[in-house]
Amino acid sequence: MSSYPSQLSYGLLKRIEIARAIVSEPEIILFDEPAAGLNSSETKEIEDIFKLLNKKRGITILLVEHDMNLVMKISDKITVMSFGKKYLKELLKKYRMMKK
Repeated sequence: MSSYPSQLSYGLLKRIEIARAIVSEPEIILFDEPAAGLNSSETKEIEDIFKLLNKKRGITILLVEHDMNLVMKISDKITVMSFGKKYLKELLKKYRMMKK
């Protein structure tokens, strides 16, 4: 690749950052808003990468994200917080019911 970072798409830059994070073979990675600014196909690519990292490499992913569709597709456990307070699990159950 012979491009400058400013010449790369935002989605590709996000994937490069994920690659940089996994190079040291961590057990856990924190991602803060990884889908922010991505279109639906780029978000799907991030989803696939996260699933691969978790299932094939055993990397735990701690995710801070507002894209609830992404969160629901890749998460085993979810805690919903606002201003440092946890919301009841009932909110998550309601969200899941709405999406069915």
